[in-house]
Amino acid sequence: PLTCEDCHTTLAWQPAFFEHEQASGGFALLGAHTMVACQSCHQIPSMETIFDAQNNEDCYSCHQADYQEEHGGSGFPTECIACHNVNSWDGADFDHTLASGGFELLGAHSKADCSDCHTSNYDLVFSPPPADQTDCFSCHASDYQKEHAGSGFPTECDVCHNVNDWDDAEDFDHDKASGGFELVGAHNTITCDDCHNPDLSLVFLSHPSDQDDCYSCHQAEYVQEHSGTGFPTDCLTCHTTNNFGDADFDHSSVSNGFELVGAHNTSSCESCHTPDFDLVFATAPTNQNDCINCHQEDYDREHAGSGFSTDCTTCHSTDNFDDSAFDHETVANGFELLGAHNTTDCESCHNADYSLVFSPAPGDQNDCYTCHEADYQQEHAGSGFPTDCLICHNTSSFDDADFEDHDTQYFPIYSGAHRGEWGNNCQTCHTVASDFSLFTCTDCHEHNETEMRNEHDEVRNFVYESTACYSCHPDGREDDD
Repeated sequence: PLTCEDCHTTLAWQPAFFEHEQASGGFALLGAHTMVACQSCHQIPSMETIFDAQNNEDCYSCHQADYQEEHGGSGFPTECIACHNVNSWDGADFDHTLASGGFELLGAHSKADCSDCHTSNYDLVFSPPPADQTDCFSCHASDYQKEHAGSGFPTECDVCHNVNDWDDAEDFDHDKASGGFELVGAHNTITCDDCHNPDLSLVFLSHPSDQDDCYSCHQAEYVQEHSGTGFPTDCLTCHTTNNFGDADFDHSSVSNGFELVGAHNTSSCESCHTPDFDLVFATAPTNQNDCINCHQEDYDREHAGSGFSTDCTTCHSTDNFDDSAFDHETVANGFELLGAHNTTDCESCHNADYSLVFSPAPGDQNDCYTCHEADYQQEHAGSGFPTDCLICHNTSSFDDADFEDHDTQYFPIYSGAHRGEWGNNCQTCHTVASDFSLFTCTDCHEHNETEMRNEHDEVRNFVYESTACYSCHPDGREDDD
């Protein structure tokens, strides 16, 4: 231009300065543009532009020949700065996401050659184009058909595959693919064709309703093992997903509360059920301790007419039905079997039918007389002995009477001068058989009243009677005061 002041100043003609952005109407010389010769872009000397760039980022207007040489027919955008920068044309930085409308090169895609997805002229038009970043099927339909044709596998490839390695399918979500059936326990280790056709069709022949619906798939096994048994078809009641053969049967749950304890836990199913293992009891027990419903025949054989309680657990245990532990005290309202009572036969006190009703019934544990009245009358009829038998007798031996309390409570007849003198006959001293509180001293001693009065002339208020003798001679000794 002839406007010299655009480059020169009045201070000095040289050096000159040139404001290219101002002179060109806005095109600033940036990067490598600052080092190129003016004639690369202008006609000399007119300085008319060879190219008509619209603005600072309009590279294509000047570099169309370069674009055609490198990218002709490629479909690459003509916005050169998408890949190139102003510093170096050769140092391209290609943003595939931007250029492809959103498809980012991730994983193995970032290492693949452009020709793996595009034609040799780098045409960026996909055929067919993927819908988005996760739309693998559009490009990999042939791979899918080769591996999964007719399988029913979803076309969302990322359910199993990842962008790093197509062949390393490691995260197959069976739960999602099958509509909720998760592979747990042994299901996680079996091959696909155990449940699916050889073409790996995901359609179950008998589609289970949910995760716990074993019967739909295992009906054949159920029929083989439990046909007609009445076992529930809820297989998880007994089986687990880890091992179908290792059943853990909860009898309590299935039988509405009847737990297998003691001998019940070791007996065979046929002991209580028909050979087809029908779980319906002919006469169902009302609860865990209701033995009589099942053992009525045993009761009748052993205790028919006995009056024994039908509460079998009173005597028997679940460990051994034959080894009874009879609690006589509980059954007899408090009468415990002690001493000889514990070794005598039941018939000794009860009828041969083992009737538990006493006739007459003893009042309590120490009421011997009610049952032993005949023994008392035989030994002590009219004796005046108390009917509290335990004063002399014990429960170990009825014949081994021990009335040595006579020496300490009444009068020494087992020691002292009277030992052996009464002939072990109570009537020697107790002459009134109906009243043992009465006794005589004068009938045994060879002396008369006159002699006794002379003997006791120094004793004030001497009385010639047995009670007076006892009052002065409580130990039976002559020198008692």
